[in-house]
Amino acid sequence: MIEELLKEVILSEEKRKKIDLFVQEVTTLLSSVPETNFTEIADQSWLPPGIKVPLLQIPFTVKGRFRMAPPCSLNVVGSYPLGTCTKPDINVDLAVTMPPEILQEKDYLNQRFHRKRALYLCGLAHHLLCRPVISSMHFTFLHGDYIRPILLVRSADKDLHSVTLRLYVCIPADFFKPSRFHICRNNIRSAWFQGWENATQGIYVHSNFSLINCFYLNSLKLLLILNILKFAEMFYTRSFALFK
Repeated sequence: MIEELLKEVILSEEKRKKIDLFVQEVTTLLSSVPETNFTEIADQSWLPPGIKVPLLQIPFTVKGRFRMAPPCSLNVVGSYPLGTCTKPDINVDLAVTMPPEILQEKDYLNQRFHRKRALYLCGLAHHLLCRPVISSMHFTFLHGDYIRPILLVRSADKDLHSVTLRLYVCIPADFFKPSRFHICRNNIRSAWFQGWENATQGIYVHSNFSLINCFYLNSLKLLLILNILKFAEMFYTRSFALFK
């Protein structure tokens, strides 16, 4: 009875091999993202028609420069590498780490990193567009959070119609000092957000944007989480072998 139930939810070895192949094909494509020249963040003329930035950019103008470059690392995370991913809807999470050379020291200010992350996702989507191994792509938001977009990629293989590869863009570990994102600090400047010259930091802006600081810490801790998952995978595999 239990074995029959498990067969309905556990991925078969054949299915896993096909998923692994699809993930490998996508990671290979992502590793070959061409480098581009620096442009201002607000200059988004390089975006192809049909790809819109998955972020509300208000105000639109912000300081900082951006360019595309291959990710510095690509790691499958979440339930799939641990062998706990179940049917019918199969989600495979891929952590895509932005290369540090496209980031700047003050990207923690005024949503600069949020915009760079969204633009980087657009660049990845453009690079994957019209590839024969991919049937469709679209943006969505992690847990419905409109400032944390992710890219969903579906395989052209009919046997993988229920599989979704989810691309999460994050920053390199320790790129920013964690102290920058203390709950008492505000990284949204009133002069920029409200368009006031010589403005002081208003309570309204602080109360609405202080939580943004925590989102950076989530990205900074991602590599630590990856290490924990790798250890958990090893422990799970060995424990299972003992009781086999």
